[in-house]
Amino acid sequence: MVSEILVDAGEREDVDGILLQLPVPDHLDERFLCNLIPPTKDVDAHNAASIGNLVYGRGIFVPPTASAVAHCIQENGIDTFGKRVLVVGRSRHCGLPITLIMQGFRTHPELPDVGEATVTMAHRFLKLLNPIFCKSLLRHTSEADLYNIAASSDIIISAAGVPGLIRPQMIKDGAILIDIGFSRKISGSSVGKVRLMGDIHPDCRARASFITPVPGGIGPLTVAHLVRNTLNAHLHANGLPRVSLASLCRPEFEDEFEYAS
Repeated sequence: MVSEILVDAGEREDVDGILLQLPVPDHLDERFLCNLIPPTKDVDAHNAASIGNLVYGRGIFVPPTASAVAHCIQENGIDTFGKRVLVVGRSRHCGLPITLIMQGFRTHPELPDVGEATVTMAHRFLKLLNPIFCKSLLRHTSEADLYNIAASSDIIISAAGVPGLIRPQMIKDGAILIDIGFSRKISGSSVGKVRLMGDIHPDCRARASFITPVPGGIGPLTVAHLVRNTLNAHLHANGLPRVSLASLCRPEFEDEFEYAS
């Protein structure tokens, strides 16, 4: 049934963009369904062709979260050329496309100022300095690996969904921290009071030169870039110029991010 809806929407001229809400139920094949969406209507960029195009620096759409990170980097004048970048998390929809962009050749028309970095991707099988944070998820390698990698990184982009994963003692002075993690945590002893937390511990502000907040940082930008992709799908279908990432990078966005003191 779902596959039939996707095929029908892909063939209809009055449908410009298609978004499949993920994750799908266990009895459905996520990869099969994503690949049913035509690349020209794939506003979430989950089709295998969309990811392949990202590798080669082309294609209509960039995954919204990765595009939001690129927007943050370009808007704030962060230079990635030759920098050491740590991406924490390897999901196909977040960590992987961000890694591709950060190590790319700056050939994608949407991303002229992002890339050419030396990138390390860390995931759940890389142990932390303090195993208390991930407990049963930790396997293999030495416990100091994430600490050592983070300590030598100029830019850390974390999308692990583990609150407070990146702590001040793990980063170097002046590090740039981009937090994509999003977790709900009970606040203190208050029953029913939930606090939203990112992967990067708030105390990192004392050492970082730049840090994005949670909530209110990459999340809203991701939504904006999904809307931009949807608009661009319509413009592309009608032979009109698309809205570029560069056109969104304007001074009035400056207050969206928090500079550490």
